[in-house]
Amino acid sequence: MISGTYTRLFAIISCVFAILHSARASGDHGHDHDHGSVSCRDLAADKGWTIDCNDVTEVNTAFDYLTANAVACKTAASFEWAGIFDVSGANSQTWTMAKKDGSYADPTMKVVLFSTTSATEAIMHNLEANVKALIEGTCDEIDDGETMTGISATGKCFEWHVDTSKEVSSFIIDTTTITGLAAYTAHSPYEFEGDAHYLTDSNGDVEHVAEETSPGPSDDCKHNYWLMQMHHDHCPHDALDSTIENGLHDFEDFYTDCTINRLYDPSKDDCPSVSCSSVNVDLADAVTTLTDENCNTDCSTTTCKDTFQRILMAHDTCAESQLPYDLETGLHSFEDACKEHICNAVSAPSSSSSKVFSWKLISAVAGSAFFLLL
Repeated sequence: MISGTYTRLFAIISCVFAILHSARASGDHGHDHDHGSVSCRDLAADKGWTIDCNDVTEVNTAFDYLTANAVACKTAASFEWAGIFDVSGANSQTWTMAKKDGSYADPTMKVVLFSTTSATEAIMHNLEANVKALIEGTCDEIDDGETMTGISATGKCFEWHVDTSKEVSSFIIDTTTITGLAAYTAHSPYEFEGDAHYLTDSNGDVEHVAEETSPGPSDDCKHNYWLMQMHHDHCPHDALDSTIENGLHDFEDFYTDCTINRLYDPSKDDCPSVSCSSVNVDLADAVTTLTDENCNTDCSTTTCKDTFQRILMAHDTCAESQLPYDLETGLHSFEDACKEHICNAVSAPSSSSSKVFSWKLISAVAGSAFFLLL
């Protein structure tokens, strides 16, 4: 009888701990936007890093490494993304590019395709050295709906042109007699991925066997950049030294950012909304406005406040490719003077997770007590 009671008690304790873990795991830890890029939190967990806005010693070290190795850490890759696929199951593949937020990330994209005897990560890497000459050479222009042929083991370059009047543009790849297809693209396919997977055949979605994003600078350069970038994007604007806030933008063109939202500050107002698809037009003169209004000296006027907050919202929520360069760098030039107007680009964390946690805990305790009385 006593042995049975202890067994039940152990089982109950195990269940309660499982519920606690589940509730914490499902809690609101901040949502990271931009589908297709790795989450900064996942990357930090994988590398054993801590995202700590109160202690940025490691961020300073990372920036020192990047500046000391600036030549190596600013090595541009000839392509942004690479993937290899097993296409032996169908005679053609359809690659789609979709509008996001009302527009295409780019109206054209260069793609180098190789036919391979099998689909392995090693083959994908071995072909990388051959991509530069092809993608910088003459590429066959392919419009929406057209088919690419002549793909061989030596590779062939194509330049896809989307139909801007359509939400989704499609490009057909003739894979008759092809077993493996290695693709090297000027943009990540995830920049154009809408509701449907970017590559399909007659059987459904075609997933990569292996992929690589932004192969360019060394792993050491990438790791130091990501450590700096995740703190830059997440922490309050005054957490990092201004040289790092501005210096980041000298490196970002050579890397694919991880994604993380700005830390929510309950003492700040919400930022005004902006349209990322038209921000390059809507805010084209924003930095000039801040300069002409002398906002670096006095940011108290309505024009200074509104313009600064719209720039901040765009900086924190829109893709880098959508922002004018002077907007990225200009923000940090006015942060000190306009620090009283820093706003939240993300909404307040939801309290629903804590309610779910409480409900689960109460249910567990009540159920445990009932079980012990049986």
